[in-house]
Amino acid sequence: PPTGASDTPAKWRWEGGPGDASEEEMIVIVPVAEGTSAKDVVVDIQRKRLTIGVRGQEPVLDGELWKEVKAHESSWVLDEEGGQRCIIVTLIKRDVWIDYDYLLKAHEAADA
Repeated sequence: PPTGASDTPAKWRWEGGPGDASEEEMIVIVPVAEGTSAKDVVVDIQRKRLTIGVRGQEPVLDGELWKEVKAHESSWVLDEEGGQRCIIVTLIKRDVWIDYDYLLKAHEAADA
């Protein structure tokens, strides 16, 4: 997949890769169905792994992160983005001055 983009743009996208403005954080945006409530959302942010989805469904995103994040400082909200209800996850980079070329390790392997 292109750097800074997901292989499934309709399912999720991220910001904070090379060329993006923020050096401290990455934003992951996952569109969900209208009527999805916060109690339906499953987000598990770990130092080296990220899972995002809706309860009762396969996770939309589940994998090992390309670089570590500060899990205890990262967060998520359920909000509108471009007129679409979305899970918006803010990941705080562990290494602020390092470009995060990929969100997930699987994307680096796919480019190899």
